[in-house]
Amino acid sequence: MAELRFTFDAKAFAIECMINEGRKADALTAICEQLRAGASLSVQKLAADFLLPSARKKGRPKTNPKHWLEIGDKFNLMLDDGKTWETILVHLSAKYGYSESQIRRAKKVYDEATRRHDEAVREFTAE
Repeated sequence: MAELRFTFDAKAFAIECMINEGRKADALTAICEQLRAGASLSVQKLAADFLLPSARKKGRPKTNPKHWLEIGDKFNLMLDDGKTWETILVHLSAKYGYSESQIRRAKKVYDEATRRHDEAVREFTAE
């Protein structure tokens, strides 16, 4: 039977629960007690994250451009018709009211989504 590498630390779990519940004073007390007693690696990681949390990204999380599926599909159809990138960018920018960079981003998202889809289909049919 394969060895499981996951270890469960009940004390670290209890401290993590305290932090998630907003009981920071209790969590700090428990962390200090564990560190004095020779804390496990998971408690040490919790202590480090508690004392010096990682910086969060500022602002709203990035989302896919609106109409990315439609834009990407039309972009590929126009490419197949022999139109140039510049012509397509100008046309789709005017049609959707987006800048050319937004159209490029929508095309990039579309290409990535189709690549992932094709990869998933290949994996599914290979089994």
